[in-house]
Amino acid sequence: MTNELITANPQTTIDGKYPTGAIVRRSISSTIYKTEFIDSAKRAHPAVIRICELDAECPEPAAVKRWRKAMELAHPNLLRIHAVGTSEVNGAPVEYEVMERADESLAGVLQERSLSEDEVREILRPAAEALRYLHKKGYAHGALRPSKVMAVGDQLKLNVDCAIRVADGGAPEKDMHALGALILECLGQKDSVGTFADIVWHCRDADLAKRWTAEQLAEYLNAPPGQSIDQIPVEARLEKRSSHRTPKWIFAGLAAVVLVVLLVALYRSKESGSAPVTPPPVVTQQHTPLPPPPPLVQPAPPQLAAVAPSREGRRGNGWSVIVAAYVSREAAEKRMRTLANKWRNFNLSVLEQHSEKAAYMVVLGENLSEDAAESLRQRAVNSGLPRDTYIKKMM
Repeated sequence: MTNELITANPQTTIDGKYPTGAIVRRSISSTIYKTEFIDSAKRAHPAVIRICELDAECPEPAAVKRWRKAMELAHPNLLRIHAVGTSEVNGAPVEYEVMERADESLAGVLQERSLSEDEVREILRPAAEALRYLHKKGYAHGALRPSKVMAVGDQLKLNVDCAIRVADGGAPEKDMHALGALILECLGQKDSVGTFADIVWHCRDADLAKRWTAEQLAEYLNAPPGQSIDQIPVEARLEKRSSHRTPKWIFAGLAAVVLVVLLVALYRSKESGSAPVTPPPVVTQQHTPLPPPPPLVQPAPPQLAAVAPSREGRRGNGWSVIVAAYVSREAAEKRMRTLANKWRNFNLSVLEQHSEKAAYMVVLGENLSEDAAESLRQRAVNSGLPRDTYIKKMM
C-alpha cells in the first residue's frame, strides 16, 4: 500500500471509532491525522492517529505488538497511547495507534533556533524522570531525539511508541548517550556546553561501567545547587538500586548477643565481689541526628583572592570551585574575562582537566581542601556568581 492510498480520503473513520481530520505529518511509511479519543466516561480528548500499511499475511505485526506493550506505561512525562489495532482504509489493511495530541515537538523549535541553558534545564528534569521510570519498568526508549520530545500544554513528554523491553533488546545505556547528544543539539554549539559539561560527558562516557544511569542523572539534577554527583554519598546513590536491605532480625540478634554478654559479665562480677562492670551501651536502630547545617550566609574575608590552598580538610586536597566548563580553551578564557571584570575580588582562572575528553574549567580556586572549596563556593554564590557553581575534586 502507498501513502497516496492512506491519504486518499482524509474523512475516513478508522475502525469505526476514530475520524481522521487534518494531516499532522506524512512519511514514506505512515500518515498521522488529528482525531479524538472518547474515554470510558464519554469524554473527548484531543488525539492523533498514526496509520501504517499492513502486510495482509501478518495479522499481528511487530509494531502493533510493541504499541500494545507501550500502552501499559503511564507517567506524567510520557505521551499516552490510547489505543492500537488493525483496520482497513479503502479496502487495504492498515495498522494504527491513537496517541495523546501534543502542541509541538522539540524538533520544530530547533529548526528555528537553539535553546537557552534555562530551557535545556526545563527539558532535562522531566526527560530524566521519564527515562528513570522506563528503565525501572524494564524498558528502553530506543529513539530519543528531538522529534520524540513533545510539549503538551506546559508539560514536557516523551513519545514512547518506539519503546522496547530490555528483555527484547532494549538498551538503557544507549538512551543516556542519546540524551547527551540531545543536549548538544539543543544548545546548537559543540565547543561550549557551559554548565552541562559534566552531564554530557557522563552520559556519553565510552566506558559503560562509568556512564550515568537515569537514576544517577535524576539524583544529580535534584541535588542542592553546587553539589556534584561525586559529592552525593555513595550509600545514598546505591540505596535505591540495591534490593538487599539488612533484615531487621539481624539487629535483633545483635542486641540479644550484647544482652547475654552483659548478663555474664554482671554475674561474674557479683561472684568475685568486685566492683560492678559498667555495661556497654545497647545497640539500637536509632540513628545519631545530623548536626545542623551551617548558616547560608557567612562573612566574607577582606580579600577573597588571598585564600591560600589548605593542606587539611575533610577529604584531603585537590578540590576546585568550578563556575563553568567548556570544550575549548578560547571559550573558557572568554567567560573567565567576563566574570573577572564583574567580580574583581575573586581570583578567576582557567584549569585544564586532563582526561579522555578535554575540558577547560573556569575556576575560582584550585588544589583546595573540600572544606575550603565549599566555603569559597558559598561566598561566591552569595556575592552573585552563578548559583550552579559547584566544587569538584580535580586531582
